[in-house]
Amino acid sequence: MPTKIDNKWHIDFRPRGRDSKRYRKSFPTKAEALRYKNHILSTYTDDWNKQRKDTRRLSELVDYWFLHFGKSLKTRREMKRSLNNVINLLGDPICSSLTTSHLITFRASRLESGLSRNSVNREFAYLKSFFNELIRAKEFNGHNPLKEIKQLKITETELSYLTIPQIEELLFQLAMSKNKSVKLVSLICLATGCRWSEAEKLSSHNVINGRVIFTDTKNGKNRAVPISSELLESFPDKEGRLFTSCYAAFKEAVLRCDFTLPAGQLTHVLRHTFASHFMMDGGNIIVLQRILGHANLTMTMRYSHFSPDHLEDAIKYNPLTKL
Repeated sequence: MPTKIDNKWHIDFRPRGRDSKRYRKSFPTKAEALRYKNHILSTYTDDWNKQRKDTRRLSELVDYWFLHFGKSLKTRREMKRSLNNVINLLGDPICSSLTTSHLITFRASRLESGLSRNSVNREFAYLKSFFNELIRAKEFNGHNPLKEIKQLKITETELSYLTIPQIEELLFQLAMSKNKSVKLVSLICLATGCRWSEAEKLSSHNVINGRVIFTDTKNGKNRAVPISSELLESFPDKEGRLFTSCYAAFKEAVLRCDFTLPAGQLTHVLRHTFASHFMMDGGNIIVLQRILGHANLTMTMRYSHFSPDHLEDAIKYNPLTKL
């Protein structure tokens, strides 16, 4: 409280105890002295409560993120590798110093270096997810500098698929391979639309009642797809993992074929082939989504134009039919 000395009201106090700054002043009235003290207290409290700027570098927070969050992710290795690459390219900056403008410039340099738009989008998605996780856990008190950065637009590439003669040619070349697993793994992909890795790592316990159970899939959900008894009878009669690694053998067989495949669609062409023929033969798009294990229908809709009745209503209901 103010003290009156020689007709003056004196204020002499330390807002946060003896280690804080001392404030001393005299006023003609007690009310003025009290107003001054309350002003100092409110101002000092606001300054004291302000969060200090986070000075940790990106590498430090990435290590923390990986230890507490990243290790449980399915894409942990790829994500950690991508984040470490960004750290090196940016010179391991202080996280709180990163701005949206800074990262947009960085993205432009990544594109100029020859990195594809898909790869840049994936790199930025990992970085955005990393910041979101730390902010959600209240481990980083800054803002997410990628919050306002939209992904680059991607032109949809044409999905290649094999015709029946091409499938026959491929199976012939696969039968010539010394690798005993490569043809059967390819047949499983063609019969179920699964990814190469899903077929290659199948074990005996994944085959139940005429169905193949795919586990540890890309979206983390198991799915079961029935196969013909003829294909099932060709499976190795043994316990544990059914097939050996055979990616290289598949690549060699494709090189011996007369047709060529687009870049990046080597084994994945088998999945596209299944989906394309499924729709061309009148399959249901919703069923295809379940078979392929797509998280949403958007991905599956890429195959909708293969359906025999695709957009036939455009012919039936266009205004020229009324003329």
